[in-house]
Amino acid sequence: MNKTIIFGLLAIIAVIFIVVYFLPSKKGSTVAEPEETTSEKVEMSVPEKVEKPVVKLDGDALYNSKGCVACHGADAKTPIMPSYPKLAGQGKDYAVAQMKDIKSGARNNGQTAAMKAIMGSVSDAEMEAIAEWLASLPKEGGDATLAANGATLYNNKGCTACHGADAQTPIMPSYPKLAGQGKEYAVAQMKDIKSGARNNGLTAVMKGIMASVSDAEMEDIAEWLVSPM
Repeated sequence: MNKTIIFGLLAIIAVIFIVVYFLPSKKGSTVAEPEETTSEKVEMSVPEKVEKPVVKLDGDALYNSKGCVACHGADAKTPIMPSYPKLAGQGKDYAVAQMKDIKSGARNNGQTAAMKAIMGSVSDAEMEAIAEWLASLPKEGGDATLAANGATLYNNKGCTACHGADAQTPIMPSYPKLAGQGKEYAVAQMKDIKSGARNNGLTAVMKGIMASVSDAEMEDIAEWLVSPM
């Protein structure tokens, strides 16, 4: 092979080698990305919360519309049956507790089965309103001459300790006012508590006391409760 050609090829190879390995490579230019701009915050005015007016429920109207009047009388103290309670003047807390217990089934003695169906449509707030109205009503008394022995028994048997000397100032709002209550209803409740047929609320406390009270004594105590104080 011609020496000139050989030297020419070697020269070309040398140039390629120098270009590839010794010349610096061009760096790609970096393009700065534009900074993100935060969008302006738009302040929105939040309307102030408007308090809804509290509507006071009418206990008197509810007592009638819920059907209470049908059994307990328009004045809440003339029930259609002597075995039904007089509600007028009863303490609010006690009345509410009994309505809730009858509705839930915790109290199921006596005629409460009939009332349970009615209470199914009465809300807690409505119970409060009805009970508040009942508490505002005057009680009705009976014949004092029929209660000769009842007052003594009421004190001796310990009733006064929880229900007050006048039977209408209980030591706790959750205890019932007894003064003015119908005789048959009062006797029925004493018997049911004694037997255990009624066991809701705080009746467990009274059960021990009623163990020493005979049926005849219950009659006398109930006679005194219905009499004028």
